[in-house]
Amino acid sequence: MLQVGVFWSEQADAYQAGKESAEQALADLKAKAGLALAFCTVDYDEAQFLKGIREVVGDAPLMGSTSFMGVLTPGGFLHKKGGVGGVMLLASPEMTFGVGGSEIGDDPRAAGQKAVRQAIAQAGKSESDAVSFFFMIAPPGAEELLIRGIEDVVGRVPMIGGSAANEMGEAPWKEFANEAVMTNGVVVGVAYSKLPFGVGYTGYYRPTEHQGIITKVRDRRTLVEIDGRKALEVYAEWRGMKVEELQGGALLGATIPFPLGMRDVSGDIWWIRHPVNGNDDGSMAVGSDLAEGTAVTMMQASLDEIAQGASEVVKMALDDLGGEAGAVIIGHCGGRAAALGPERMAQVNADIKAVLGDIPFIGYLTFGEQGYAKWTTNGAGGLMLVAIALGK
Repeated sequence: MLQVGVFWSEQADAYQAGKESAEQALADLKAKAGLALAFCTVDYDEAQFLKGIREVVGDAPLMGSTSFMGVLTPGGFLHKKGGVGGVMLLASPEMTFGVGGSEIGDDPRAAGQKAVRQAIAQAGKSESDAVSFFFMIAPPGAEELLIRGIEDVVGRVPMIGGSAANEMGEAPWKEFANEAVMTNGVVVGVAYSKLPFGVGYTGYYRPTEHQGIITKVRDRRTLVEIDGRKALEVYAEWRGMKVEELQGGALLGATIPFPLGMRDVSGDIWWIRHPVNGNDDGSMAVGSDLAEGTAVTMMQASLDEIAQGASEVVKMALDDLGGEAGAVIIGHCGGRAAALGPERMAQVNADIKAVLGDIPFIGYLTFGEQGYAKWTTNGAGGLMLVAIALGK
């Protein structure tokens, strides 16, 4: 049986917010915490937020990060100047958790290996024990390589992940691994479970008729050419816009309803790629990895569809579970949230609540989303949504 406690705080004092959230969550849990998940906005002193939590949950494995704009909770979408935070605690005699973290440095793959080995050790397991699923939190930039490093150790097992986020242009994002607070670190949580679980991962976009072949990529994440032409020119034609309207940071907002997508060979998933900057040389900086010789399609979604996606990914996870859920954890793209704004995010939260009813949940807003889809690889995308439903 899975026991769950979740609570949240809008107190201005980060330490008190962490302590209050953890105390209320622990009161609901009615057990010793097996895993603590913690998310807050960058207005808080993150070390103080974690100190308040740690005083309540003791030595329980703990992972989390900063979240863009706010936090999704059963009490509503928390969004307040000065800081907000939320905590979920999990416990079950049929589940064992471990958390590890590592600075990424100049070798992301090795960092992923190091973090997951720490998590396995904290769980009291060995590398020969089969991991049921894992969580990953990291800053934007090298998520695909980090996943490879983790899978070097545990193999290809289901995962969910979301990159740490901040308020654009403000304090740096942070990643939490037990007592550590990092600004460029990978955090891995491993789960060994006899209970079922279900995963959802989607961009919830529709393909358009505009397609081309990626013919040149620079440094993994710069789209230089589509069909042998400057990528920004091609995309401007697809949109019926002028290149000048898409240069610099203007591209980031313009592409939220019309991002790029690459269809997996399984046909089951579109990997969404979010162009974030129109460069002077006609190339486009993109938030996830690209590969030459692959087809790229312009995708589309209305604001209503962007808002609907969060409740849909929760339904996907519940359908994949195929039974009664005890808790749901959600990673929601921060770019989608920025396009919607706080008021519509409050409705997104209400839509999630309407799907889940009394099932506890927590969600954070990310700058990159990683997930699992059957018949294909674990991978990373932007403007996407990910959820895991844990069986009761």
